[in-house]
Amino acid sequence: MIAPVGGRGPAPRERRPPALLVALFAVVLAVAARADEDDRATATHRFDDVGYWKKVFDDFSAFRRDANLWFRFTEAGFDDFMQSQKL
Repeated sequence: MIAPVGGRGPAPRERRPPALLVALFAVVLAVAARADEDDRATATHRFDDVGYWKKVFDDFSAFRRDANLWFRFTEAGFDDFMQSQKL
């Protein structure tokens, strides 16, 4: 990123409060549940018994769990190190 005129760089990012993240994640899950309800109400595809949205969301959730677990072991240490460096 290029610093603005005057040599001052952008303000550092602040950590978001955990309570906010929990609330936002709850909203995401509520939206997913609503999408599943809407999908079941209008199902005309080959996943009629499961609901296409639920099938995709469940598969994605499993992938996300695995990815987060692997990130913890493979990248998190380096990511923490890089975030602490003065570049």
